Amino acid sequence: MTTLTFVDGDDWCGLYLDGGLIHQGHELSVREMFSYATLHGLIETFEALDVDTEWLEEVGQLPDNLSDVRTR
Repeated sequence: MTTLTFVDGDDWCGLYLDGGLIHQGHELSVREMFSYATLHGLIETFEALDVDTEWLEEVGQLPDNLSDVRTR
C-alpha cells in the first residue's frame, strides 16, 4: 500500500511518498497534493475547477452536486 504523508512544521511543510520526500516549502496547496497523488499513481484522475467567485458569494456555499457548480 502506498502512503502519501503531509508533514506540517508551522511555516514549513513537506510531502512524503512512502517515506521519501517529494516536495517541501512554505506551503502546499490541496491542488498540489492531489497533483502529486495523480502523478505517482495514487489516484487515477484529478480535476481542478475554478469557481465563479461572484456566484459563490451569492449562493453562500457549494452545492451538493458538482454539476451545479458554476465555474469561470
